[in-house]
Amino acid sequence: MNFLVLGNGFDIEHNLPTTYADFLNFLNNGEEYFKELTSARSKVYVESLKNKLPKKYDDIDCVENMDWMGLDAEFSFVEKQCKRMFLELNKNYDGGISRIEKIFQDKRVSNYNKYLIWFLVNGNSWYNHFKSQKDSLKPGRWLDIESEIKNVVIDWENAFYKHELISQDYFDDFQMLGIKKSDGEYNLELIMKKLSESLIELKEHLVNYLHIFEIVRDTVIEETRKTFISPDIRAIVSPIVINFNYTDTYSKVYGSVESMDFVHGKIGSQIVFGAGDSEVDKSMAAPLKKSKQINDCEIQPNYIEKLRNSRDLENNVYIFGHSVGESDASIFRSLINDEKISHVIVYYHDDDMKKNIKENLSKILGTTKLTKYMKDNKLEFIQQQNREEIDIKR
Repeated sequence: MNFLVLGNGFDIEHNLPTTYADFLNFLNNGEEYFKELTSARSKVYVESLKNKLPKKYDDIDCVENMDWMGLDAEFSFVEKQCKRMFLELNKNYDGGISRIEKIFQDKRVSNYNKYLIWFLVNGNSWYNHFKSQKDSLKPGRWLDIESEIKNVVIDWENAFYKHELISQDYFDDFQMLGIKKSDGEYNLELIMKKLSESLIELKEHLVNYLHIFEIVRDTVIEETRKTFISPDIRAIVSPIVINFNYTDTYSKVYGSVESMDFVHGKIGSQIVFGAGDSEVDKSMAAPLKKSKQINDCEIQPNYIEKLRNSRDLENNVYIFGHSVGESDASIFRSLINDEKISHVIVYYHDDDMKKNIKENLSKILGTTKLTKYMKDNKLEFIQQQNREEIDIKR
């Protein structure tokens, strides 16, 4: 039995801009576009718009019928981004704008324009924080969003339990949550509640971003009848897919499978977006933990039962496009340590990624066990082959 674990690197290998960095860049470009569009208007206009819109994201029951003061007709950022994505994925496109207009006609695209206006008018504390952290990174470094969620929670907990000082940057980034310092004490329960609500709003926009991109991707594949494939993935026979992505690129490119578990949820349903259990273990931070969100989403993976009931002499695990980070430690620890697993192959993109994955596995499994697995050939690292472009049969 073959188990195929897919991380975000799988989508990237198939030319899909679905990383958290892509998402933050999308929001940042939308923010700049919004500022440019409203710069000629008075502050009164923007404040009037803000007063008309619901205060909470989940209060928007009917986006189409809201009073957007005409701004929704002018704010065409999502359509512009769809066109850019379409042309980037289909560089040889010469069919006019008919296919692109087909994308624009999808209500999910036009509605997201309006949701994005709400987001940019009201702001989001997590987005502010991620943006400020990203801007402070050295060139070439990337922001690990899940680790940053963990860091923020731990810092607030330390301020509450250990009376450690909180950085002024936190008050600046999260000021719209109304978090205030009072004589060195904080209402941690209220802070965690507000952080959770802000994260839910950001998560909804991540889903919308990925959703419109799936529309673009599918349209490009229909237009070109071409796509990228990985020779390594294609060689794995009848895999049971353990998908950490919110997208279903595998089925779109490689065909249907017997079983696919979306361990963090998928587009069209609820998704998991937070810190791992081992990283955030205070009860007041529960809504920010992956395990709590998995329970709320009622995600019940099938691969666990399939492995338990397997009578195969060999059960192999293939890990592709995943950094095997600590936030997902519980899944990897139980899977790799399982006595029924005979061989684990970890595909890596380059030497830096291989080093990073080894360091993460050392933390998850322990150095002694990692060394033993490698010596016994239970665990193997293989550099992934270059992707290939193929024609899709009509």
